[in-house]
Amino acid sequence: MTARTADPVDVPEGWSRSARVLHWTAALFVLGALGLGLVMVNAPLGAAVKFDLYQWHKSWAFIALPFLVLRSLQRILSGRPPHLPATPLAAAVARLVHGALHILPLVLVATGYLLASASVIPIPIALPFGVVVPLVGSPDLAREDLLKSMHHVLGFLLAGLVALHIAAALWHELVLRDGLLRRMALVRQRRAAA
Repeated sequence: MTARTADPVDVPEGWSRSARVLHWTAALFVLGALGLGLVMVNAPLGAAVKFDLYQWHKSWAFIALPFLVLRSLQRILSGRPPHLPATPLAAAVARLVHGALHILPLVLVATGYLLASASVIPIPIALPFGVVVPLVGSPDLAREDLLKSMHHVLGFLLAGLVALHIAAALWHELVLRDGLLRRMALVRQRRAAA
């Protein structure tokens, strides 16, 4: 099977500027929250440093929430641009992964919020400004162990899907050479007139 190299003229126009900005903004927040989560849970750090990282993790996630919601709404309202040729299996896997990449971050913020509510430590939404998110209920509201397990498992699942998404984008760019990354670039070069 030979890799198909797309002629630049044949590459579909791709996503709108607003979709691309929301995609990369959401990617920044998701990668930041995942990175903080991995470090705060696994790194051998002192209690004070771990506490600060937990607070930054929660803050980062809540700042991300409006961007994640806008990104999903934009996708629902605008649909998808014409897609590049793919096998039916590849297209189905892509749809499944993209759907999960929209839903999982929202579910992680929700489980993180319930987990924080169970611990009764306020969530700083923006540490420099001292704004906090009000918590619901009390430690009895949620089963902390179950929420923690769900949050961790979903976090690792999201990290795996992000890695798969990045690998697929690199495959398109380096092997198929079909212009997929150009469709998602924040800044696009103008095409020369034919």
